Amino acid sequence: MTEKITPYNPYPYGFRGDVRDGSYCEMDINGGKDSRFIIIRPRAYFSEEMFEREMGFLEKGMLTLEEMYPEVKALGYVPDRNNVFWLYNLNVCNIEKQYLEDSDSEVFAAHVKDDECYTFDDFYKCMAFIKQTFGVNESHFKKNWETRYPQY
Repeated sequence: MTEKITPYNPYPYGFRGDVRDGSYCEMDINGGKDSRFIIIRPRAYFSEEMFEREMGFLEKGMLTLEEMYPEVKALGYVPDRNNVFWLYNLNVCNIEKQYLEDSDSEVFAAHVKDDECYTFDDFYKCMAFIKQTFGVNESHFKKNWETRYPQY
């Protein structure tokens, strides 16, 4: 049985991730020459503490829903805020391992290849996609400082 996702935590109990920084999976590809990073970054969707403010922006025409939540455009529909508390941005990128040694984010960004982005409104659909597409599961994910992803 899957654990229910709450407005207070975007991940099920025991999943290695951070609300602010996301969750990271690092794997070897191309015979160990390259690394693939699979990153899940959650974003609160109409959180309780921001709801009135965000609705005010929408009602006054200061922002559109797509401007406030670009993920809605990527999804192709508007999630029900009573059932969806988090939007999940999934980023998958490959990089040659030589650029990970003492790398900073600028070096990393300049040499990353096959950068793909996906959006989900359900953690378990996101994980099913990751498992089917990349062959990894929840136990492969860690906090960013536990991987070689650039910290600065």
